[in-house]
Amino acid sequence: MKKLTLILIACFTGSAYAAQFTDLAVRASGLQGSAVTEIPAASPASAAPVATGDITLTRTVQNTLDSIEAGGARTSDGMTGLFELRRELGRRAGEGAGSAAELREAISRARHIQDDIAVSLMAGGGLNSGEPFKGELSVQKVAGFSFPDSLNTGDIMLSRGTNMMGSLAARMSATPGEFSHLGMVYRDPETRKLFILASDTGVGATVEPIEKFLSGRARLIVMRYKDAAMAEKAAQLMRVRLEKKVPYDYSLNSEDDSALYCTEVAAAAFKMAGQIKVPLQMSSLPGTAHTSMYSDIGIARPQVFLPQDLEVDPRFEVMAEWTDYSRIGELNEIDAVYGKMAQWMEKENYVFSKNILYQGIGGILSTLAKKKIRESLGDFSGSDIRHGLDYGLTLYQFVTLLRDKLDKEVKNKAGYHSLADLNRTLEKIRTEEYRQYKESSLHLDSENTNFVNIHSFFKPKRM
Repeated sequence: MKKLTLILIACFTGSAYAAQFTDLAVRASGLQGSAVTEIPAASPASAAPVATGDITLTRTVQNTLDSIEAGGARTSDGMTGLFELRRELGRRAGEGAGSAAELREAISRARHIQDDIAVSLMAGGGLNSGEPFKGELSVQKVAGFSFPDSLNTGDIMLSRGTNMMGSLAARMSATPGEFSHLGMVYRDPETRKLFILASDTGVGATVEPIEKFLSGRARLIVMRYKDAAMAEKAAQLMRVRLEKKVPYDYSLNSEDDSALYCTEVAAAAFKMAGQIKVPLQMSSLPGTAHTSMYSDIGIARPQVFLPQDLEVDPRFEVMAEWTDYSRIGELNEIDAVYGKMAQWMEKENYVFSKNILYQGIGGILSTLAKKKIRESLGDFSGSDIRHGLDYGLTLYQFVTLLRDKLDKEVKNKAGYHSLADLNRTLEKIRTEEYRQYKESSLHLDSENTNFVNIHSFFKPKRM
């Protein structure tokens, strides 16, 4: 608790002293730790956090974040404090410091507050370079880490783009995260060139130059397994395996690694290296309405390994993180749409309407997609994309419509819009259109035939 207390003080102060506190926290954290053994799984997400004194650790952190949001530590030193706070929360996962869900929520919230501070600081100077691991505000890292020179074989890179599928992947769990893709670092022992072991839809598992993996990313984080030799062995074994074509796992089935989705590359690699379970805890998909949506898409199990799961696996250490703050507004908008969509499913029992036209189009696309994948990868019996393309078309139509409505609501409000601001606006849109839809006998507003109500695509089961 002592290290975390120092970091909390750093967040509160936001002064020159903050850097001293966070530097002390880094030195105390033992980043050069020796090899670790398998540790027990953390408490289940439903478990109550363990009390520290008369207040829980996670509540202490939430109180700190409340204070910062209210106007404290709005400096670059405060950003450094938030970075160290997130790292420390990850270290404490599995120690009974709180449920995995609570820790994920605190980490995500701290990152969004850091985003807001950075955008505010950048407003006058444009300090972010837009290139990975360059720029005054864009990079947070441990002492001595240099990108890409410090990357080791076996390091894990989590990333995030700004497209629709990236947001869906990042926000799909009961506790949303900020990353949508995972790659494993492999440094060629002879040429010293860097490659990323990854798996992508429509392509399958690949060995790609690091430059390709970095292209178009808005967030990037480097994580390192504490047993360096084991991590290197895992990456080497996976590199050999990928000499043969491995299909993409569209069902996200972690129990069968004959096909691999992106995070499954890391899970399968550590399993081959030493029967090591990675991650300690997978993300849970939300309740009934959400589960129905994912089963329609083709996801077969209620738990999925998502990139965010490594942030609460204490065997992995955050080494560095980069954010393109010039794109945070764009990220906030798409994340707000998907986040609210998920919340309405969970709390308001919303479901998507079936569309016969989309079902027909989806069937055609499914046949064409499978043919294309077979041409490039051969047999892909471990993956099935029969489900969900018609569903995906409906989803795309809805998300596009809701984003258009959100844009119209905020276009006259100058400046940066935080995720919290956008969430409030979306709730206002839903409430008003729910009222209009209930009052109308048609799906189109009688006074404006150009107005399409979101409830034409997505509405509560009871309607």
